[in-house]
Amino acid sequence: MYIKKIIFFSFFFVLCYLLFAHSALAAFRYPIPELGNCRDNKECLLYCQIPDYAPACWSLQRYGPANKVLGETTIDSEQIAREKGIIFPVAELGNCNSIVKCREFCREAANREICTDFSVKKKLVKTRLKQISSTVLTAARKELGCNNTTSCHNYCRQPENKDLCQSFGEKHALIKKKASIPVISGTVTLGPGGCKTERECYEYCRSHTKECPFFPKNTSSFSSILK
Repeated sequence: MYIKKIIFFSFFFVLCYLLFAHSALAAFRYPIPELGNCRDNKECLLYCQIPDYAPACWSLQRYGPANKVLGETTIDSEQIAREKGIIFPVAELGNCNSIVKCREFCREAANREICTDFSVKKKLVKTRLKQISSTVLTAARKELGCNNTTSCHNYCRQPENKDLCQSFGEKHALIKKKASIPVISGTVTLGPGGCKTERECYEYCRSHTKECPFFPKNTSSFSSILK
C-alpha cells in the first residue's frame, strides 16, 4: 500500500466491503448480472431484500467478488488495461502476459497481497480513504498480528477472522456496531437457506452453487470450518 500526504488507505473500510452487503456492492461496476442486473447501490439493496435472492446476496456479502484484479466488468477489459496504463507482461504479477494469465496468477492465495497492492496502485478497485492515527495502526499490529495495511486487509478477508476484525473495528470506532441478528418466527436466520452457523451456510452454498455465485470454489478457504 502507499502513503499520500498522511492519508492512509483504510483496510478497515475495505473490510466493510467484505462484511456488509451495501459496502460490498459499492465495489462493483453496474449492472451486476448475478444480482438481477441491478443498476445502482439502492436498486441492488432492494433486490437483496427479497428472500429468494438471499443466497446470491449472502455469498457476495460474505466472500466478495472474485478475480477482480483486472476488473471483470461490462466494460472491455483490454480497454481498462489501456486506460490504467497496464503494459504486458506485468512484472509485479509474475510477468503475466495477458489479462487471463494475470487473473490466474491472482487467484493463488500466495499472490493475494501482491495483487491487492497492484489493484490499489492502478486504481482498479474502488477504495475509501480515511486518516488513521498511528495509535490505531499500532493497535492493529498488536491485536490482529498484521504488519501493514496490506497484510491486515488480507488477514481480515479470511472468514475465520471476521469476528475479531469486526470487534477491532467497533472498539476503535472505525465501523458501526454490527446489528443484532433478526429473529423470524422464533428462528435465528444468518444466511441462505436459513443457515444459522458458518458451517451450515457453507454446506448450503456448496450444494446450491448457482444460488451462491460468489461462493469460493477452493475448499482451502474453509479450512477453519471443516476441521
